Amino acid sequence: MLPNPTAFIDAINAKKKVCARFHFNGDSGVLEKEDEEYFRLLALHLREVLWVADGAQTKMRYVSPAYETIWGRSRQTLFDNPQSFLDAVDPKDRERVVKAVAKRQQTGRYEEEYRIRRPDGSVRWIWDRGYPARDERGLNNNFVGISEDITGRKECEADQARLAAIVECSDDAIVSMTVCGIVVNWNQAAERLYGYSAEEMIGRPISVLFAADHYQEYLHNMEKVRKGERLSAYDTVRRRKDGTAITVSVDICPIEVRDGEIVGASKIAHDITRVKQLEEQFRQAQKMEAIGRLAAGVAHDFNNELVLICGYSDMILNDLPPEGRARGMLMKIKKAGERAATLTAQLLAVSRKQALEPRVLDLNAAVANCEKMLKRLAGEGVELVVVLDAALGQVKADPGQLEQVLMNLVANARDAMPQGGKLTIETANVVLDQTYCRLHAGVKPGRYVMLAVSDTGCGMDEQTKARIFEPFFTTKEPGKGTGLGLAMVYGFIKQSGGHVDVCSEPGHGSTFKIYLQEAEGGPISKKQTYEN
Repeated sequence: MLPNPTAFIDAINAKKKVCARFHFNGDSGVLEKEDEEYFRLLALHLREVLWVADGAQTKMRYVSPAYETIWGRSRQTLFDNPQSFLDAVDPKDRERVVKAVAKRQQTGRYEEEYRIRRPDGSVRWIWDRGYPARDERGLNNNFVGISEDITGRKECEADQARLAAIVECSDDAIVSMTVCGIVVNWNQAAERLYGYSAEEMIGRPISVLFAADHYQEYLHNMEKVRKGERLSAYDTVRRRKDGTAITVSVDICPIEVRDGEIVGASKIAHDITRVKQLEEQFRQAQKMEAIGRLAAGVAHDFNNELVLICGYSDMILNDLPPEGRARGMLMKIKKAGERAATLTAQLLAVSRKQALEPRVLDLNAAVANCEKMLKRLAGEGVELVVVLDAALGQVKADPGQLEQVLMNLVANARDAMPQGGKLTIETANVVLDQTYCRLHAGVKPGRYVMLAVSDTGCGMDEQTKARIFEPFFTTKEPGKGTGLGLAMVYGFIKQSGGHVDVCSEPGHGSTFKIYLQEAEGGPISKKQTYEN
């Protein structure tokens, strides 16, 4: 059994001329007979620096050769001045080390980590510690120290710290877990994404993030992990702490140790909910664009035929006597042609090809001017509330078409409240920022004037909401509507450079928000709003 460092160094520096043998007796600090040459050879070959000073620590009695290897300085400098090692200590650490050296005179012990700068400019980390050493008589006549080069360990710690910082600063949720799915690491991005703190998740199964209908996916993933198979990035759904579903892209990689043993897995998840929403908006916009082009083509061709029908009807009517069965039937043909012409105009509105006459106008005045008509349109069972921003900005739009938009939205809200309810029309100045525009394809940041129409009706599910602006799509009974009202709203607002947003949930009503870019001229006064 080798002696502890104190007794070991004490024996080395005894420098006895006789070949006495000592043996270290447990924790007593006394060396009994042992081979002095054996200890000397050990000291010569150890990588750590072994040093011994006198009890007052003013004279260096022994320094092992490792000092010259680590410090790059001669041992003689320490024999000349035991404090000369401080010259190599990095200036950032020197004051702390000087204080520790001075304090060891009082405490009798010393332990510090610090950096040194070698003569070649390289930097090394040192773990230095010392303590009193007793001689054979049990007196503390020496102070023994061990200095160890821990640069490699510090570099590993720095690498681990950098890696931990990268993990913590990542925008992606990074989670590690055991092969049984128990969470062992949970970064800040995971907290933001899933809503659970690290304290809540570490030690819990990762399965809490899976909805009931995705539990088989969890079992499949863990089976793949145990087999050492990687699951490359795939899109799936996870459940946040508040119960909401989010779409994420997940990459799961098994953690392997010696001999291929799988001890766990690392999972990286990226929130792609916004991406999926934008993809759906883009697909919807493409679909609406294609429908618009088709509607425009049909409307133009159909309108050409209607011109002939209505024109020839007028010519024949001029040649027919005022009375007669033929005149009555021809009048029905003409009226049918006129109704078809109206339908053609609606198709042109849907396709954003209608002829508009935009001008700068006061949206508050437009709402106020048709408020009585909107009340009649809403019906007796519906309470109409109008909330207008007194400092509303101006917009540039076709006033006639804007009035038609209001009528269509009010009619749609009325039909959503067959038992009556509350209908609110509201105007406000808003600023759509980059964050909003990133979530809504085709919208440009800037100042807008908002017109909102809200009802307390039956609301819509996601499937219905995704199709409400499609021409001829309707949830009403046959004969109750053409399915062109909201499509016309969408077409007109888009043609006017605006944006339509819909918020709705089944049983919680609907809100249609129309955003038109604010026209030059700034806000209008309250007096102008209600006198126009």
